[in-house]
Amino acid sequence: MKKLNYIILIFSLLIIPLLGQFAVSAETANSNNKNEIKRNINEIDDITKVVVSEFRWKQKTKGIPGIFDYVEINNKLTVDIKDVRIEVLAYNSKGILYKFLIPIKGEIRGNSKKRFYSILTPILNLFPEETMVNVESAKLSYQSDNLKIKAKNAIKINNFDYIVENIASEIVQVKELDFINESSNYFKDLVFSIEFYDEKNKLINSVPFKVRGVIGPKEKKVAKNFQIPGINIKYFSEVRLSVFKGDLIDAKEYISEGGDSKLVDESNLRDSRALPRKDIKINDFKIINKSKNTIGLINIDLTNRSRFKYENIVLSVGFENKSGNTFTSKKIRIKDILLPYSTKNFINAEFGLVDNDFAKINLAILSADMIGIVKEVKKSKPNNMIKNKRITKDLKAFKGNNELIILNSNLGTLTSVRVLNVSDNKIFNPVFEIKLLDENSKNLKTLLIKGEGPIDSKKERTYRSIKIQDFNSYEYVNYTIEFISGEKLK
Repeated sequence: MKKLNYIILIFSLLIIPLLGQFAVSAETANSNNKNEIKRNINEIDDITKVVVSEFRWKQKTKGIPGIFDYVEINNKLTVDIKDVRIEVLAYNSKGILYKFLIPIKGEIRGNSKKRFYSILTPILNLFPEETMVNVESAKLSYQSDNLKIKAKNAIKINNFDYIVENIASEIVQVKELDFINESSNYFKDLVFSIEFYDEKNKLINSVPFKVRGVIGPKEKKVAKNFQIPGINIKYFSEVRLSVFKGDLIDAKEYISEGGDSKLVDESNLRDSRALPRKDIKINDFKIINKSKNTIGLINIDLTNRSRFKYENIVLSVGFENKSGNTFTSKKIRIKDILLPYSTKNFINAEFGLVDNDFAKINLAILSADMIGIVKEVKKSKPNNMIKNKRITKDLKAFKGNNELIILNSNLGTLTSVRVLNVSDNKIFNPVFEIKLLDENSKNLKTLLIKGEGPIDSKKERTYRSIKIQDFNSYEYVNYTIEFISGEKLK
C-alpha cells in the first residue's frame, strides 16, 4: 500500500507541472486567437496570410465563361475565414491583361488548405496563355460572439424615452436614448432599429437610425432630443428598440475621433506590426497624362498613419469603362520613402503605356517595404516649457481669410478637429468657435475651444482631446464650427 501511495505521489509531482505548462500554453493560444479575431472582424487585415496555393483550368476558351477545375486556398491565419474573393489576372500571347474577381462561398479552417471545385468565371475576352490567381479579400468566420465584437451583443439599452405625436407626421420624437457598452471593445456610429408591433406581437415595420460618434469599453452615452423620420405605419400596439449594428474600431481610431483617453490602455495604442494596406491611406490622386500610346502619369497624395517607415510602395490601378466596370489593371511602384506619421504628394508616378481609352481609374495599396520604425509619439515633457515660452514671445496674431480649412470635427467631452493650413504661415494655437443649434438652426450656445501647438504651412493636423467643460449638459440638434484666430511668427 505504501508503495502504491509512493508511486501516486511521484506521478503527481511529474504531471502537475506539465498540466500547468499546458494551461499556460492554451491560455496564450486563446489570447492570440482573440487578438486575431479582433484585428480581422470587419475584413481580414493581413491578406498576405491567405494565398492561392494551387489552381488548374478546366475550360478557358475565348468568348465563353471559363471554368477552373479547382482552386486551392491556404489559410495561414489561426482563425477560420469565409467569403473569399479571388483576383484572376489572365494574359494572352501578346501580353494583354484581362482581370476579373470571383467570389468563392464556403469556409476555410485556420491553418489549413481547402480546394474549391468547378469555379465559374465571367466570359473570357481572350485566351489565357498565362494566369495568376491571388486572394483579394476574405471575411472572418465565427460561430459565437463571446468577445462581444458585434455591437448588437455589446451595447445595452438602459432607457428609451420617446413620443409618437401622431402617425400622420411619420416622425418619432426621442426625448432620451441612454445606452452603455458592456464589452471591452470600441465602436463607432451605432445603428439602432425602432420596431413597431401589432397586438398579436407581429412586426409591422422597422426603421433604422444612426447615432454618430464613438463609444469605449464600459462607457455610457446619452443622446437627447432628436427625431426619427420615415415611420410609415397606420397603427401599432407596441414599440421596441434594438441595436442593429456598429463599426468595430481600434483604440487609435477611438482616440482620434474624440474618445475618452481614460478608457484606453496605452499599450493598445502601439502599432504591433507593419500592415501597409492599413497604414497607408490614399488621400487624393490626379491623372496628369492619359493620352493613348504614351506613358501614363499621375500625382498621388498618400498619408502614412503608422510609426513604420515605408518605401517601394506598390499600388493597383484599375481602369474603368463608362459603365463603371474595371476592364484591366496595372501596377504603380513608388520607390521613394514615406516617413512615419507623414503626408506626401508623389508627382508624375508612371502607370505604364496607355493602350486603351478609359473613363476613370481606381487605386488601392497592394504592398510596401517596411525599412524602419520610430518610437511612439509621446506627450511633451516639462523640459520643453522653456522652448515653448521662447516661441510664445515671438508670436503675433494671425487672422487668416479662409486659410485654415476645417476638414472634419467630432464634438464631445473631448473634441477633435482636423484642419488644413493653406496659408504660407506656420499657425500656432488656433481658436475655434462652436455654435450649438436647435432643429431650426437657431443658436443655443456659443463655445470657444483652443488647439494646442502649431500646424505647418500647406499641411494637415488633427487637434485631439480638446476638453469642453460640462459638455453633456448642453442640448442641441446640430452644430457649426469655424476658425476664429491664431498666432504666427513675428
